Amino acid sequence: MNLTNDFYLRHSAGATSNQNYEVYIERFHVNLELPCTIPTDGMIITEDTTFCEGEYYLPNGISIGANNVELDCNRAKLIGVQTNSGINILYNKNYNLVRNCLTSNYTHGFFIRGENNILEDNFAEENKYYGFWFYDSNNYVSRNTAFNNTYHGFSFSHVSRNKIIINNVAKYNGNTGIWSSGFAGIEIGSSDNNLIMNNTLTNNDEGIHIQPDSNN
Repeated sequence: MNLTNDFYLRHSAGATSNQNYEVYIERFHVNLELPCTIPTDGMIITEDTTFCEGEYYLPNGISIGANNVELDCNRAKLIGVQTNSGINILYNKNYNLVRNCLTSNYTHGFFIRGENNILEDNFAEENKYYGFWFYDSNNYVSRNTAFNNTYHGFSFSHVSRNKIIINNVAKYNGNTGIWSSGFAGIEIGSSDNNLIMNNTLTNNDEGIHIQPDSNN
């Protein structure tokens, strides 16, 4: 992000206490470049981006619309109105990295429709449906937290070979208690060959719900 300002420098020449003097005003231009970007509503990211820390009301969320993009939210919190997803990786956008992002009050905190993406150190809370929804294959999901989302904390549907490792946390998603079916901390549907390890699941309706799939 660039901030541009004009500065004015005033100085005098040939002046004493009893003399007239001339004043010269010089204008010079300073370009200040911040090391971060302020997110805007509905923005589509196509290059490596670091957000400025803060809270941002973005009803339409933001999207990644290219391959091989690194998005570091720098702990920025995106807040919606329960009508769109907070952070989207668009269909067939692959090999992206999303980290340090917070989403709240969207339909889904994160909606991932590409392959071979990495999500790490993200937080999704109080979203209308899912904290994290993965709809494609081979994504690596690590050290993320889903808290108090209405349905599932993490949902993987119609996908395969997703790796969920290293301390993902799902708390208070859906109703409390353990049921044979219902709302889950982690939900696997029509998906196989997933690796699930070292996750913390607390006070969800179900801890892990796996539909009839294979090799999980």
